[in-house]
Amino acid sequence: MKNSISFKIMLIIVLIVALTGMTVGGTGYFIAKKQLTNEGRNQLKQIVDNSIVLLNELNSQVENNELTLDEAKEKARVLLLGPKLPNNKGYDISISSFSYNNSGYLSAYGPDYSSQLHPTNPVGLIPDDTTNRKGMVKAAKSNNTEKHYFVFQDVIDEKTGKKGNKVSYMENFEPWDWSIGIIVVEREFYKDLYVVHRYIILITVSIALLSIFLFYFASRKKLHLLKAITNASLNISEGNLAMPVFLSQMMKSVN
Repeated sequence: MKNSISFKIMLIIVLIVALTGMTVGGTGYFIAKKQLTNEGRNQLKQIVDNSIVLLNELNSQVENNELTLDEAKEKARVLLLGPKLPNNKGYDISISSFSYNNSGYLSAYGPDYSSQLHPTNPVGLIPDDTTNRKGMVKAAKSNNTEKHYFVFQDVIDEKTGKKGNKVSYMENFEPWDWSIGIIVVEREFYKDLYVVHRYIILITVSIALLSIFLFYFASRKKLHLLKAITNASLNISEGNLAMPVFLSQMMKSVN
């Protein structure tokens, strides 16, 4: 079977369809992934820019003696993170209009890398490892807009402890000396593409199987005829000039 002409042709068809599907589908997938990532990063910047506008408004109220600094900061936490959860469990970011897809959250750090605004961390908390916070604070104070984005490894699934890339966009709010930004798991930008990726694989396999099916039924008579002609040629080379009856009938049926 593996040495038959039909098997080899079907194998070639499968390879052509698979390579075409993977090339076209894969290229489209990575182009879409890049575009969605860029769009997501732009949305992060817009959310942070909007949060800076709100902080400036609250700071104006402090300067006008309408609020104390502590009152303004606490009001900022509620407005940016959402209402407080019961039992001091943080803030409900799913209600906040400053979150990304109800998962990316705003966070702000002081010059000592302490939490000043965070969905779950208490104010003033400084973790043992401040590596990521140092990177975000540095990004917030950069003069290059692109460098305001900071990518780092962190736990993305609290249940399993799985780690992955997180992306942050940071800005410096000078009046309060806050480095404020939004943090999101990178795959949130293109998570819907995983469904598209599965469809690409499914469609490629379906087209390959359909091509084999159509090829088999469209060409089986001609392949049998080709095999018969080959055998007849071998017989002629051995001196047997008689054409087999089945070969004559097959040629008539094909014509």
